[in-house]
Amino acid sequence: MASRNQVNEALKLQKSGRKRLGEMLAELGIVSYDDVGVALHLQRRERRRLAEILIDLGFCSEESIFSCYALQLGMPLISLSQLSNRSKLARLLPSRLAYKYSIVPVDRSGKVLVVAASEPLSDRAKGEIEKETGCRLMVVCSSHRDIEAALEQCYQKMEYSDFPVLDKR
Repeated sequence: MASRNQVNEALKLQKSGRKRLGEMLAELGIVSYDDVGVALHLQRRERRRLAEILIDLGFCSEESIFSCYALQLGMPLISLSQLSNRSKLARLLPSRLAYKYSIVPVDRSGKVLVVAASEPLSDRAKGEIEKETGCRLMVVCSSHRDIEAALEQCYQKMEYSDFPVLDKR
């Protein structure tokens, strides 16, 4: 997890407005601006998520990234491995949305659906999910690795037609 200095810096960034992941990680001293440049170049070429590229290149850990997101957005961090009863919750969120946005339902309280994500969701994504589920959305932060494992566990018996169509460019 993040050090005390990194937490304090992230809180300053949070007050100053939302920043892009690379900029935030560089300002916190987790990666260099050169590292971000290399990762951005690969992102444009390979069309993958910046966080995934930074981790694959060994520039930072997954924990650093999701800790930064959680700190910046004021979202609680959770470990999905400690949660049970996911299959019942999985029925609340269609698999195509779960995979499309890499989110996993973790709780429901009345008309509020709590989902775990490793990256912030856009307003458009939140709107689509809320419309489809009929619930207001609350997002908590978890590691990408936990999200992938939970998706596989929750939606393991889905058919090919349940998955989003991928852009084949």
